[in-house]
Amino acid sequence: MSLFFQQLNSVSKWSVLFIVYYNPGLSGRKISYLSGMGWVPVRNSLEDLCRRNFLIRKKKGRAYTYYPNKHHILYPLLKEFFQRLDRVHEILFEDLRRELFGPHEEELLALKLTPSTLYLITRSRADHLLSGVRKHLHQRGLDFLRLEILSFEELTTEEKRCEIKRLPGRSCGIPLFQLMDLL
Repeated sequence: MSLFFQQLNSVSKWSVLFIVYYNPGLSGRKISYLSGMGWVPVRNSLEDLCRRNFLIRKKKGRAYTYYPNKHHILYPLLKEFFQRLDRVHEILFEDLRRELFGPHEEELLALKLTPSTLYLITRSRADHLLSGVRKHLHQRGLDFLRLEILSFEELTTEEKRCEIKRLPGRSCGIPLFQLMDLL
């Protein structure tokens, strides 16, 4: 088993796998954009993952698209791992509501977790919670995530709404499309 983990030896490879498993058929540039990483580490990861048969690359027009290799021996394990990992956002949402927002838990409206950033959407400005959230993320082993706390009012700009909506990752709390409809 350690042989396989030696092949998946970087954060960029895991991030790329996560994105491809949830969004098969994306181009390398789109994967790079969604991961929040530069093109070079993503390209290197894609090349290595394809060479080791974790991913399949197909030509589409002038670009290549990437898919999980369903014939790889680890495909069922990776698929289950990423599906279970998908519940992290729900656990984190409930933790934050209970431990940081406490009696004001209705203040935390939604959470969006991408491979690189945690977005918290609150009813009103919650900058005073920033250090508490950072400490909580550190305790949970998630201090590598960039953190953005957005108030509901900040979502009134079309640009910000579109940016949050199109990011990869899972949401929890009031569904983001319902939040957008309230604006």
